[in-house]
Amino acid sequence: MDRRLNPLIAVAVIFCAVTRCGTLPNGRTWGQDAIYPVDLGGIPHAAYDALVNMQTWLPLAGAVTVAPFDRKVSVPPERLLRKALPA
Repeated sequence: MDRRLNPLIAVAVIFCAVTRCGTLPNGRTWGQDAIYPVDLGGIPHAAYDALVNMQTWLPLAGAVTVAPFDRKVSVPPERLLRKALPA
């Protein structure tokens, strides 16, 4: 084994050992309640938060703004293929 690889392996092992011991501020470990028990009561709240969040609507607004100009700017793939492939 190459001697330059040994420090890299040591750093990777230490990093994995240190980062796996994290806890959240409430004392629970990360992902402890990710699957079970599922709180179905939080779904309407999450849907409302997504509905009123600006980060949900900005990509849609950008897509609607750019859509009319997209056909003028982009080249249809058929035209590119006709130019690239000889008949």
